[in-house]
Amino acid sequence: MDLLKSIETFQLVVEHKSFSGAAHAMNLVPSAVSRQVSELEKWLGVRLLQRTTRSIGLTTEGRAYLAKMALISQNVEELKGVTPTTATLKGELRITAPLILGKYILPPILSLFRKQHPEVKLSLFLTNRNVNLIEEGYDLALRVGELVDSELIARSLGEYKIKTVATPNYIQRNGEILIPQDLKQHTCLINSARQTPRRWTYQMNDKVIQIKVNGEIESNDSDVLREFCLQDQGILQLPDFQTNHLVKKGKLIEILSQYSPPPQQISLLFTRNRLMGPAQRTLIDFLVSQFDKSPIEEPIR
Repeated sequence: MDLLKSIETFQLVVEHKSFSGAAHAMNLVPSAVSRQVSELEKWLGVRLLQRTTRSIGLTTEGRAYLAKMALISQNVEELKGVTPTTATLKGELRITAPLILGKYILPPILSLFRKQHPEVKLSLFLTNRNVNLIEEGYDLALRVGELVDSELIARSLGEYKIKTVATPNYIQRNGEILIPQDLKQHTCLINSARQTPRRWTYQMNDKVIQIKVNGEIESNDSDVLREFCLQDQGILQLPDFQTNHLVKKGKLIEILSQYSPPPQQISLLFTRNRLMGPAQRTLIDFLVSQFDKSPIEEPIR
């Protein structure tokens, strides 16, 4: 049995959800595809697929082995990706990151990496949910905040602060905000992408507190909310790298600075139990070095 070929066949069956679909993709007859999967099941000693007359589905063991096989296939591709004579990095790296980092911080850093290693393909998936790296086949994940993935290795990339801001016109028209509790009498701009959109965190009297805020404008995009804020529509919490240049220009005023919430930690995560290819290792070191070089800032266009 050609193990790698059988693994590829099994993956195609799952992808096409049928033996005939996989057979067409491989230019084989369905019986040959079925035989390869059966041989793989026999070799592993488990049933990978639940077969019926109308459909096929993954067994519990099949789902577990599919994730492991994805790593094997990727490692094989990474082994092909390095030319020994030139040491040119090749291959594809899949990265996931929250929207706030993917939109503002990562593009210039990853562009610089691509200039140095033009034959490495990068796939960047932005989402605020915690992606399962193993099951979903990602090489690296950037996360913001407290970590809960015990099976992953974490490298710290730095941190950023959350600032509360408003325009001078808004403050002049609606009055000063002296303590976090004053926010209850003001209009706040709500970021629905956050886990607790209408509860803002602050530090007060050596304690972390949450203030329930209200507002009539809500969006899952911080750029949109920042524009509303600049139009005197309310008070907003944003990362410092999105507000610093506007505060310096006097377009926004930072309020409640003495009660600022704890900084948000940025971490780089990757799986513990896998063979790491040279492209992935190089990108990890590159990201760490780039975040160390300069403060986290939004590119000003």
